[in-house]
Amino acid sequence: MYYYEIRIFNLSDCQIEQIDKILGIKSPSRTGAWFYETTQHEDGSSYCFVDDFLSILKGKYEQLEEIGVFRNAISFWLLYEYDQQCNLEFSPKEMTKIGREGITLCISCWEKEFK
Repeated sequence: MYYYEIRIFNLSDCQIEQIDKILGIKSPSRTGAWFYETTQHEDGSSYCFVDDFLSILKGKYEQLEEIGVFRNAISFWLLYEYDQQCNLEFSPKEMTKIGREGITLCISCWEKEFK
């Protein structure tokens, strides 16, 4: 299963509440970080988290900067649990979109535990 997150770290509780309002998404976190998570099951369906996440942020960078949140504090995370081999691929178009916005891409993979 794939998990995708937008994360913003090192925040005050007040900033987290302000980000909730600016982005229109309530973060489940209230301790130093704001995040939004979505998942994709391995059913073969296509999901472009880069486009989805960028659409959430589009037109809101200035408001975020007004509360002290700059693009270099925003990261997109791909978290993947695998059972055989882990291969990830990103198109140049996706990488360009992320790079143009100054957002860091983080990837974490781990092997499923079978019981």
